[in-house]
Amino acid sequence: MNSAATGKEAKEAILDELSLRSDAAAIPYLDTYLAGESTDIGLFIKTLGALVATGREEAARVIIKHTKNKSPDMVIQMIYALEQLPCPDSYGFLITMAHGYPDNKVREAAQNVLQTHARFAPTPGEN
Repeated sequence: MNSAATGKEAKEAILDELSLRSDAAAIPYLDTYLAGESTDIGLFIKTLGALVATGREEAARVIIKHTKNKSPDMVIQMIYALEQLPCPDSYGFLITMAHGYPDNKVREAAQNVLQTHARFAPTPGEN
């Protein structure tokens, strides 16, 4: 087995374990990993899954921060990860994406999440 395959398998194992633990302490590691992992879509998705598993608002902030450096297809995956992390930051980000992102597919994904998930609707008194 070559070292690249071994390295990928090790990363996958770590990400799987972090997802199972749902530990907020993993967020800084996942932040660093998301910043560096841009070529392997499988590892990218696993990283998003581990962030979602924490269920923390901080995880949503990490995802949002890294959309700037990702392709539209990856941003769409990030939008659907944020769907699982409803919080004010996610809501505001999705509003921005739904109305101002230059890629139509990204705008549509954000609009879909906002329209189909009442948990993103503002509570009475919010605007």
